[in-house]
Amino acid sequence: LPPRGVRRDRPVRHQVLRPAHAHSFPRRQRTDAARHRAGPLHRVGAGGEGHSSSARPELAAAAFANSVFMLSMIFGIGIFIGVTPIIGQALGKNNDSNIAGIIKNGIVLSLILSVALFLISYTVSFFLSYMQQPEEVYQLATPYYRLLAFSLIPLLIFMLFKQVGEGLGNTIVAMIATIATNVLNIILNWILIFGKLG
Repeated sequence: LPPRGVRRDRPVRHQVLRPAHAHSFPRRQRTDAARHRAGPLHRVGAGGEGHSSSARPELAAAAFANSVFMLSMIFGIGIFIGVTPIIGQALGKNNDSNIAGIIKNGIVLSLILSVALFLISYTVSFFLSYMQQPEEVYQLATPYYRLLAFSLIPLLIFMLFKQVGEGLGNTIVAMIATIATNVLNIILNWILIFGKLG
């Protein structure tokens, strides 16, 4: 039987309920916000590449290599994000021996995982030509992507200690390291991308 007050010959329309904030931001703004979560380092690097590339293949190669590299980087970072609540729980119980064991196991895991992801990422570099990109683009992207793959090793080790510091309530060290890395990245972009030192 139809609900009370609804005619039999009129179909009942079901309204799709959406969150109240769904229309607060246009789709383009939500997409831009998601891009900004990639991190300040990538924004600084992309800015230097965009200003320096008079020819589009260089910028396309950098964007292509970064897109493929993000898969490995996000996978590795996602694993070490779980270290923070584990450290925080042990800290709340005043279990220093457990904290030391977590750090030791984390170091071993970061070394094994970073080397494994590096080998996988380096192997992927031999298949960039099969990803339907122009020949000039993947030839420029391949050496750059291999350097990015090598950077996974220090990146994941840094992420481990960053998450440990946050779990212990010490966020100042991670903040200083992030700011210093961005400053160094800007200086190296100025030297290497713009060629200011010849």
